[in-house]
This record gives sequence, C-alpha cells and structure tokens, in this order.
Amino acid sequence: MRILIVDDDPEVAKTLMKSIEYRGAEVKVFDTAMEARKHVEWADAVICDGTFPLEAGKEPSHCWLVVATQAIRYEKPFIVLSGDETVCAQARKAGFTAFCKGSTRIAAVWAALKEAINKSLDKPNV
Repeated sequence: MRILIVDDDPEVAKTLMKSIEYRGAEVKVFDTAMEARKHVEWADAVICDGTFPLEAGKEPSHCWLVVATQAIRYEKPFIVLSGDETVCAQARKAGFTAFCKGSTRIAAVWAALKEAINKSLDKPNV
C-alpha cells in the first residue's frame, strides 16, 4: 500500500508517516500542494492536512482542494486530517472522509484508509 501525506507541520507529518510505515505501507510526505499533486497518481490513497502552502515560501491556506482535485482525477481515496473543524466540515460536505486532529487516533485513520482503498479496488471499470 502506498500513502501520500500532505502536511506542513513536520512533527505531525513525521508521526503520521512512522505510524503508517509501521503498519507496512510505503509513504511519501510533502508540505506543499504543488509538490504533492505531482505524486497523487503514485499513491493508493492520500491523507491531507486542510491548511498548508500552495508553493514553498507562500503563506498557508486551504490548499487541500488542489490535492483533492488530483485525487478525484486519478480516482484515489482522499482523507482530510485537519485541526480546523470548518475544513473538516467542508471536506465531509464534498464527500470526503475527514478527521479533526485533536480527537483522532491513528487506528481510526488507518481503518478509514484501508476501507477507502478496498472500496476503490472494488469499483467496476466503466
């Protein structure tokens, strides 16, 4: 399983990466939308923070939609993991799985990842 993580907080990204690698997945981590979107096709699923820079040196903003667009394009499961409840609500409204960081356990994220990947594999080709 290959997981793409997008988060500009190095501690969060490192913790998430180590937890997912421990479960046997290969992980790539990016801290900007423009870099991450180039690698979405590689991934089996994407975990994305809600607020991070579009490009290096830019101010953080709600760039999760830039990465989500690529996930939709390549039909990849997309999970938002944000500390911003508004972002989580927007992601859920758009049909994505979303967790708020303060109340989330990695086991729940891992279970959601596995479920989303399994559903994507079961999709009939149209």
